[in-house]
This record gives sequence, structure tokens and C-alpha cells, in this order.
Amino acid sequence: MASTGTHGLKFSIVITLYNKAPFIKRTLLSVLRQSKPAYEIIVVDDNSSDDSYKIVESVKNNEAREHPSRIKLIRRSQNGGPGAARNTGLEQVSGDYIFLLDGDDEYKPGLFARAEQIFLPTNPACCSYSLSRTPTGVNYPTLKNFQTY
Repeated sequence: MASTGTHGLKFSIVITLYNKAPFIKRTLLSVLRQSKPAYEIIVVDDNSSDDSYKIVESVKNNEAREHPSRIKLIRRSQNGGPGAARNTGLEQVSGDYIFLLDGDDEYKPGLFARAEQIFLPTNPACCSYSLSRTPTGVNYPTLKNFQTY
């Protein structure tokens, strides 16, 4: 059963990253700017050869002033693909629910607050959601299609 505590549900976000330097800052900001903060953000860099890792470090260092240790950055020594990177992140989570995100995707504002509204009364073991695409081609999860199992 999910814990509610004084801050509600604890959402762990696992972001897989491989050579997404042009996108990763926006991805992280879409998580950090949620009205309900993520409990933890675990970024797994799958041995990128671009500046992806450095960009995450920079965002992490800036974020640490307000929320120390909220972003955990892990760098794999060898590229193993998105599945291996995701599994590395999943081994580190400690929250109540896990959200998976790729290093070039973004979450729509209000996602975690809305998810908490849905999850608290239903306490689902698993859920799925669909994506919506903006006119610029950005995909966002849409919560109106959440299904609990």
C-alpha cells in the first residue's frame, strides 16, 4: 500500500538518457516544475558520447540549492540500450509509484498532482496512460485516459 505521509504519494521518476543533449534540460525542467514535486528523479545516462551527462549535472547542481539530493545521476560504464538503463534506474527507486520518461520527452504541467488525485482513492497496482502530441510534435501524457488495474 502506498504511503501518504504529510506530502502525499511519493513519485519516483526514472529518466533514461543517451545522447539527448538538445532535449534533456527541457525534460528535467518539465519534471522539476510540476506543482506536486517528484519525490526523487533518477537519471540514468547510458554512456552518452555528447554533453548529456554534463547538462544533467548542471541542472542537478542548480537544483541542489533548493532541493538537495532530489536528482540522482547514474552513469553506466557501457551503453546497454534503453532497457538496461531503465532497469538500472528501477533498482534505485524508493517511492510509491514509478514514472518512466525518456531523455527527449516532457511531462505536461500538473501531471503528478492529477495522478495523486486519481491514485489516492484507488491505490492502483499499475496504470497506463496515453500520449497527446502538441502542434510542435511534443508528446505529453494525458491523464484523462488513465486506467487502473
